[in-house]
Amino acid sequence: MAKEKKEKILEQTISTFRAVGIVTGVDRDNFYNTGIVENGKNEGKEYRSLRFGVRTSPNQTIYVQMFGMEPDTVYVYDNKEKKGEQVPYEEFLEKEASWAEEGKITFDSSVNLDSTDKKAPKSHMPKFDNIDLIYDKLENGMSVYVSGRISRNSYENQSGDIVTRTNNDLQQILLADDVDFDSKKFREYAVFTEEFVVTDTEYDKEEEKLIISGLSIDYNENTYPVSFDVSHAEELNGKPETYEGMSDSEIEKNKKYVEEQVEMKKKMINAFKKLKYGTLLKVDGKILNKVTVTEQVDEEEDDLLSAMRGNSKKAIRDYSQTLSISGTDSYTLSKYTEEDFFKAKQKNQLVSSSVEVEEKDELGDLRGSKEKDPFEGSSIDIDTEDLPF
Repeated sequence: MAKEKKEKILEQTISTFRAVGIVTGVDRDNFYNTGIVENGKNEGKEYRSLRFGVRTSPNQTIYVQMFGMEPDTVYVYDNKEKKGEQVPYEEFLEKEASWAEEGKITFDSSVNLDSTDKKAPKSHMPKFDNIDLIYDKLENGMSVYVSGRISRNSYENQSGDIVTRTNNDLQQILLADDVDFDSKKFREYAVFTEEFVVTDTEYDKEEEKLIISGLSIDYNENTYPVSFDVSHAEELNGKPETYEGMSDSEIEKNKKYVEEQVEMKKKMINAFKKLKYGTLLKVDGKILNKVTVTEQVDEEEDDLLSAMRGNSKKAIRDYSQTLSISGTDSYTLSKYTEEDFFKAKQKNQLVSSSVEVEEKDELGDLRGSKEKDPFEGSSIDIDTEDLPF
């Protein structure tokens, strides 16, 4: 007797990232790993993984990863018929070339590290296969476009605290035009699109920003705390570190742009403050990863030892990530209640929620702005409802 399929209390929230930058970390020991799963339902299967950095500005590096296990089946999408199906992995390997000519490919991962032509052929293969392709071709210093899913998982640290880790799971990497940080035309591109449920907001007057706390939801209805901000600080809204080298007209144009952005962000903040607990948001924004380096100071250390220690002083690096919202794509008021999260966590039952939600078409001051994707249109666009993940 087939099990009755029950609706979920909490729907999965989807989050993605996109960035352009210079590859780093290929020479590190943890860049590429392979092995055999030793236990569990996948015992005996081979796995492969990659992890490297993409330097998106002189002050920021985003780390991405890709993990692939030898698959039993592959999801193949027919772009002409607008539908997909699961096929055996061996059959996919045998027919992959002819299927690609027919417009039947897998969207598990996509790679092109040979040409900057956005229309150049890409390797649409399972991550398990494309990981080896990336390993063979990727080099430090390459300029690339990367995109993929943002995922989260929790673990208990040595102090017994539950820590949430955010992962940038790579799905696409393409060769890009050379990135020149010294060029006047350089504009950093490191952005995200995130769905999450609002739980609280708090305004930080000193930092000139609104902090929005929320929850992201995975496929199994596990929830993870997330935090975003909307800032009206001038330096985060287009004001350069210095006007040196800019003409009077360029300076005036920049000041006008910053004023417009600051005013828009202030209106957004006022709109976000009105959102109630349980509102589902889909937002766009910028990824800001910063590293603060401080020297470890021993209070009992005498002046002579301190002077002699020199470069042997221990440096403490503090890594922090901020997801700064630029605009809003959509929202659903009162999507969830606290009771919904309690039921999903405590009972782990998949039941239908009878609460009707109010859809709003007009975003008003929540809309803000969105960064233009420099590789938009380089992949086949399909309805995410057609995908099995």
